Amino acid sequence: MAEYDNRNRFTLFRNTKKREGKQDADFNGTFTDENGREFWINGWSKEPKGGGEKFLSGSVRLKDAPREQTRSPAPKQTQSAGLDDDLPF
Repeated sequence: MAEYDNRNRFTLFRNTKKREGKQDADFNGTFTDENGREFWINGWSKEPKGGGEKFLSGSVRLKDAPREQTRSPAPKQTQSAGLDDDLPF
């Protein structure tokens, strides 16, 4: 019997562990890409502010990635002495 190929497929399940007052996802699941890497998928059921049909908004995160990724600060912009002296404005 051939093994089932799960690449480029995902599953989403209703999140039964949502916490009151938190922005937990409405749906959670997994995705496996063509290279076999596994990802977490989160989905939120949304309604447009101006009305219209509901839609899903989502995020994807590599399973091996750290849980909380910290953003590195933007590099400081240094100004060389006399840089503005050559500008015509």
